[in-house]
Amino acid sequence: MNTIKNGVYTIRTPENIELRLTLAGLGDRTLAHMIDTIIIAAAWLSLWILGAILLALGVTGGLDSASITGFISAWALAVLLVFTTGLSLGYYLYFEIYWQGQTPGKRWANLRVIRSDGRPLDLQAALIRNILRIVDQSFLYLGLFFVIIDPGERRLGDRAAGTLVIKETARENRFQALEPEELGERALNINRLKPQDYLYLTEFLERRRAMEPQARIQVAALLAQRYATLLNETAPRDTEAELFLQRICENYQRG
Repeated sequence: MNTIKNGVYTIRTPENIELRLTLAGLGDRTLAHMIDTIIIAAAWLSLWILGAILLALGVTGGLDSASITGFISAWALAVLLVFTTGLSLGYYLYFEIYWQGQTPGKRWANLRVIRSDGRPLDLQAALIRNILRIVDQSFLYLGLFFVIIDPGERRLGDRAAGTLVIKETARENRFQALEPEELGERALNINRLKPQDYLYLTEFLERRRAMEPQARIQVAALLAQRYATLLNETAPRDTEAELFLQRICENYQRG
């Protein structure tokens, strides 16, 4: 059963493993939102400056005539209007899908959107939460009210989509490699790695020191084999399994 306590969301997986996720607070979410808003506003401004230039060219070239310049300018302005209308929605959808639950603002604030069961964000959930973003940001910022009163600090869009916004910084600091120079220089291809895979991996790295030595070696070897297959890499020797797993985490965090 999933539980929330003191800003920590605990998921119990079918393998009877507990994943503890730190929920993103209002301050972190506000910071991420401000950064994303600035980027979107800059894009809007650039597009409207371009639109003004095209309109001026159209008028100069005779917008009411059949001139080629006027025709192109009119159509370009129409496309610009449609594009800027969907810019905000498209911005969040694109980044949250292709950056695995992050936008530039969320990445800066070390936040990530995931499904409430720990699975990575999918298109349907991203679409629902971002369409309802319009509602959350209207009506005197209704979303802010829900973030404050909801135990999972979810806005209306998150509740409808079944998503959570988590903070990754606290988890990252617990399992940094003790000998980073041994992790190798070649970057791993982590495109196949999903947030849920990352969460399973960090759970082991956080708990390994409390495990019996033999069990720790065996589990690390099994995980290394699994992740090597997932990433199309050569499985390391048992003695190098934990270093390989740490490399995966470091590459994912830099992702």
